[in-house]
This record gives sequence, structure tokens and C-alpha cells, in this order.
Amino acid sequence: MSWLFIPRIVRRQPAFAAAGIGVVAMGVALAATAASLINALLFRPLPTFAGEQLHRIDSGIYDGIMTAPDTRDVIEELAPLPIFSFSHWSGVEYRHGHGGGTHLVDLCEVEGDAFGVLGWRPEQGRLLAAADYLPGSEAVAVLSHAFWQQQLGGGEVLDELVNLNGVPFRVVGVLPAEFDRVKRTRVPDLWTASVHASAPWRYDNRNFNSETVVARIADPAHLPETRVRLTALSERLRAEYPETDISIGMTLKPDAAAAAEELGDLVAKSYTIAALIAGLLLVACFNVGNMLLANAYRRQREFAVRQSFGATPAHLFRLLIGESMSIALIGGALGTVAALGLTHLVDQLEFGRAVDVVFDGRALGWALMVTLVLGLGGGLVPALQMSFRPFGEQLQSGARGTVSTRVAQGLIVGQVAFCAVLLTCCFLFLQSLRASLRWDPGIGTENLVYADIHLKSVLGERRTTVVRELLERARALPGVESAGMARGRPLGGAGSTQIRTERWDPAVEADHCFANSTFSVDGWFASLDVPFVAGRDFRLDEIVYPFAYAIINESMRERFWPDRTNHEVLGAEFLPWGSGTSVRIVGVVRDFAISPWTPIRPLCAIGHYENRMALHLRTAGDPRSVLAGFAALLRDPGNEFVAGDVEFFPDAQARAFVDVDSTLRVTATLAGAALLLAACGTWFMTRQWVRLQRKELGIRLAIGATPESLLWRTVRRSIRLAAMGLVMGGALSFWLAGYLRDVLPGTNGDARPAFVAVVAVTGLVSLIASYLPARQVMGIQPREVLNEV
Repeated sequence: MSWLFIPRIVRRQPAFAAAGIGVVAMGVALAATAASLINALLFRPLPTFAGEQLHRIDSGIYDGIMTAPDTRDVIEELAPLPIFSFSHWSGVEYRHGHGGGTHLVDLCEVEGDAFGVLGWRPEQGRLLAAADYLPGSEAVAVLSHAFWQQQLGGGEVLDELVNLNGVPFRVVGVLPAEFDRVKRTRVPDLWTASVHASAPWRYDNRNFNSETVVARIADPAHLPETRVRLTALSERLRAEYPETDISIGMTLKPDAAAAAEELGDLVAKSYTIAALIAGLLLVACFNVGNMLLANAYRRQREFAVRQSFGATPAHLFRLLIGESMSIALIGGALGTVAALGLTHLVDQLEFGRAVDVVFDGRALGWALMVTLVLGLGGGLVPALQMSFRPFGEQLQSGARGTVSTRVAQGLIVGQVAFCAVLLTCCFLFLQSLRASLRWDPGIGTENLVYADIHLKSVLGERRTTVVRELLERARALPGVESAGMARGRPLGGAGSTQIRTERWDPAVEADHCFANSTFSVDGWFASLDVPFVAGRDFRLDEIVYPFAYAIINESMRERFWPDRTNHEVLGAEFLPWGSGTSVRIVGVVRDFAISPWTPIRPLCAIGHYENRMALHLRTAGDPRSVLAGFAALLRDPGNEFVAGDVEFFPDAQARAFVDVDSTLRVTATLAGAALLLAACGTWFMTRQWVRLQRKELGIRLAIGATPESLLWRTVRRSIRLAAMGLVMGGALSFWLAGYLRDVLPGTNGDARPAFVAVVAVTGLVSLIASYLPARQVMGIQPREVLNEV
């Protein structure tokens, strides 16, 4: 058995065994981690039966989601087809009926026979029934298994009350652990019917898209008929509701395909990572094969002696394959352990947080497969060559220079080139991240501190009172110059809408009417240090619902009122969502960025107290000087709102640029792996070359060559190969830099500084990897070599 060879290999050839095991472990760890990520994004099925029967009903607008009234029209029109819709809402304020603090939870609102379509059953109690979706019915909730266990201790909860955004819900059931999601990237804590959880304005609003609609079509023959009915329904909705549904055009998509489209960027990144890891695996396989082949040629006399004592070719074949599999098994085991840690790290990265990246059976299968490929693939060539070669030829040991063949040299060149490309990517990503951290968004960043404020359970006029009291207390804190609130955090982006004015109609010129939108109160622009160029801030009586007043930026004035000055546009009115009630402009502010590295776009801020706002403070000095007072204000037990953590502008930067940071970490890991493989290949090739050229080197020493000259002759040989790889990698890097210039913000496409750093790093590693084994030249004794000759 292969494990019987382990002690002998480790004892007789520790350096060879360590190098081979390390290469295999690295390959297995990276492959299993990539398999875990891709499996979580694409292949892990939803917890339902016959998942291939599920189809999304795509609205054709707003990424396919629909409004709640349109969803009900679809369910009614396609009856009795099994259909349901869902929408996820984070930051829902939860309070248990027995008292205690308020927590933020993730809520999934459903419409239609959601649990029946999915084939789910309760672990306790019941699930939502048809009567629970009707207006006027009792508000009930179903708990997820994880929420029931972790938040409520797994005790008796049926018929108890939970408070969601100030509304009491009676718990009627608990789901089993395996029924945890209807969307791959979201795991809700509670499930309710949308008729109760949604605010009335959203439930009956045909101008707010939030619902994902799913149908189960068991017979593929019914797909054409369903498409025809959806087309007819789209035409009817466009005719009946031209202001809101003018662009609707419903289609059917397989749910798996629709989910892959939603995760388009993540899937593309995952496949790119998988492709890079496949390249590393190929390099690892060649490295292992090259090591085994070189080691086999070094042991030719041993094999010849074995043959002379009766060993058959089959016996030698099993011996070499066994040694190869021994190395692969140890490396595979270590790589599997490393994959457990890497999987956890990937789960914390930006593109891993969207899903649960776990090391499961599929990942273990990949680890075993890679282990077998590296073990068998790496050992097959030396096993075939050594097993069936006449022992007379092997006794002559004339196979010198095997590891310095063109294949081995080409492998070293390719590894260095691959490493150079990955390192160049790392330096470009690092350049982008550093430029992003220096980038000026047009706001005052040094004295800014903020925290999220959740107000969903503070209803009606009480919300106005709570917000005004909070602002007054915040402005009274020592060291605070101004305080204001808005819907989003710094660099957190804003909503989007289509503006209607007397001149511009989104139904005719949709692209021109696009603008960003947010909700804010007085003091927000002052807290951001954004000056008014015309007009003024909101007054208290202008923060009302229905919306009536707005502040715009200069870009919006230039887009929609190009023939007016900043002062002349004051008093103008527009429809902020293309329909509904018009709002009046009371102020114009200087342009500033609401998202990182995006062009300045038209922005309108509507005076309104939203469910979730961010409280911004501008301080007179160091913002950390108000940290204690600000935190005490937010954690006051008498507060009726739920507050998030206190954050500073660097926290906003970290959140805004987390994608670049995550990609940099992954690329750096792969580049480090490629650099180690290149170093390993260079080290082993140089080591074996010295051993096989021992006689020639001894003769050169005997006729007057110095050990130092032969040492540097050996090193130069390896450095030449590395230089060839750098030339090849440099050409690819310069091409790649031109592509990344349009993708990475803060880079100008000039790869020369990055490539200089790459040459320095790769050259140093190659020098060390070749110098260490080349020192064996210093120990060659010419007298011993001449006696051998």
C-alpha cells in the first residue's frame, strides 16, 4: 500500500518529500477552496424539490423585480399555476413579547402559496395559509430554525408575540433547519405575509418595485402558453397604468439562470479565480512530475540493482507510483486541513459574504480528485520510464542533464511568467486601493462621524418628535459644530429615479431623466461641509409627507434647467419619481460624490424622515473627541430608536472599497502561491542539475576552476530562465494593464512601476531559490570525482 512508503521517503529524502508534499498541499487547498466558493454561488440547490421546475417571472425592468400590485395581478392571471413572490428586508426592528432590547433582523415577506410551491413543511406549528395573506387577517409570523435556536433558545414559542417595526405578530410555526432560504444570498430570520409587514404605501404602490416572482411549471409543454399569457398581461398593465407600467414586459427565466444573472459579477470573479487556480494546479502537477522524474533518474543504479536481483517492471512501477501517491496523500491531507481555514477566510471576503461558503462534500470530492490527479499524473511518467528501461542502460547512469531538458526549462520560464502576471495584478490593485484612499469625494472627511439610526418602529408624528429631539441633543454635544441626517452613509450611494419636469418626460427620454435621490433633514449638508451655492437648507415645516420640498446639486440644475442659473432655479417644481406630487426646489448645493469613483450625477434630496437614516456629526476638532458622548447618546436606554455603531470616514472608505480590497487579497494569495511554486521549481531543478553535473563540475575544479566561479555559473543558468519568464510575463502584464485601466479606478494603465517591483521581487526569489542549492558546488571534492571517473 502507498502509505507503507511514507516513512522510507521521509527518512531517506526529507527535502524531496517536503517539497513534493508542500506543492500538493498548496494545490489541493486552493482547488478545494475555489470549489467551495463556486458551489455556493452556482451549484448548491435551493431547499426544494424539483428545482428545475422553478421559473422566475421577470418584469423586464428594475432587474426583473415587480411591484406588489403587479405581483398580485400575475398570481390572479396565471391561476391555478403555483406562484409566489418574496422580498427581503434587512434592518427590521425586532422585540420579543416578553420585553428585552430591540434587535435588527432580516425579514422575508411572501405573497401567494410560497411554502406550498417550495414543498416546505413545519418543524413546529404550521406555515402561512391562504387566509394569512388576506387584508384584515391576523398578523402572524414563521421563525427560521436558526433564529429560533440562537435568539429564543429553542424553547416554546408558538402563539407568543413578537414585535416587528412596532407591529405585533403571533408566532404560528418554526421551519426545519434545512428550509432556510429562497434566495442563495439571503437567510431570513422570520417570514411573514406581505399584506401585514409592508407599509400600506408599498403594498398598493405600482411605482415601487421590490417583489421577486417565482412559478413552478412542472410540464415544460406549458411554458409557451404561460409566456403568451404573460405577454397579454403586460399589454393590459401598460394600457391601464401608463404612468407606472409603461415599460413592463414580463418573461420567463429558469430560476437557476436568473440567480446566476443576479450574481453576475461574483460568478465572473469566481470563474476567474478558478481559471487561475487551474493554471496553478497545472504548474503544481508539472512540478511534482519533474521532481519525481528527476528523483527517479538519480536512483537509476538503485533500480538496476533491483532488476538484477529479480525485480520485475511491474514491481518497479508499483514502487514509483506508491511513492508518488504517498507524497500526494500526505499533501492532500494537509491541503484539506488548510482548505478548511481558507474557506472560512473566503467566507469573510466581499464576494463570499453573499453566500455561505462552507467546506462540504463537494469540496472534499474536489480535494480527493486533485490529490489523485497530482499523485498519479506526477508519478506516471517516471514510473513508465524507469520500470521498462533495461537495467544495463541504467547501470551506465548516463542520463545526465535530464532535468535541464527543454521541457523542464520551459516549465520554469512559464512559472515565472505566470507569477509575474499575477504579481503585476497585485501591484495594480494595490495602486488602485491607495489611490482610492487618497481620492477626494468633495466633502469634509477629517471631522466627520456618523451612525445608523433605525426608526421603523417609531410611527406617525412621534417619529418627527424623536428625530428633532435626537438632533437637538446631538448638536448640544461638546465639540459638535453641526448635525444632520440622511438616508445613506458617506460614499454609500443613493437611490435612483427618473425626474419629470415641464421640459423632460421620462416616458419619452428615459436616459436623460435619470437622477440620484435621497432623503435628508436640515443640517446634513453642513455636516458634510458641502456649501450652498444658492438658496438655503430645509426648514422644520418643510420636512413633510407627502413630499413637498427638495434640494438639488449643480449637476441636476445643469441637466434639467440648463437655461437657468442656480438662483433662477429656486422655486421650480418637478416630479421626483416621474409621477405623484411635485416638489419645490429650495436650495442648490455644490456637487459632491455619493459613490466612490463615479461621475458626478444629478442628485435631489427630499425632505423626509425615513425608516433608516444616518446621523452625521461635524466636529470642531478630532472626531474621536466626541466618541464617548456620541456613544452615550445613542445607547441611552430611553431611546425609542435602534442605533448602529459609531463610525468614522475611514470606516466608510473601507466599506466602499471592500471589493478592491477583497480582490487584492485573493490575487495576492494566488500570486504568493505562484511565487512559491516558481521558487520550488527553480530550487529543485538547480539542485538536481548540480547533482547530475557533479562529475563535470569536479573535472572543472581539477583543471583550475574556482568553486565561486562554478557557483555563479550555476546561479546564472537559473537566472537566465527567470529572465526569459520575466520578459514573457512583462509582455502579458503590459497588455493586462491596458485592460485594467478601464476597470480599476485610480490606475493610469502604466504598468512600468508595477513591473519594476515585480522584477525586483521575482528576481530576488529566483536568486535565493537558485543560490541555496547551488552552494552544493562548494562541497565537491575533485579527488573523489576523479576516482569515480
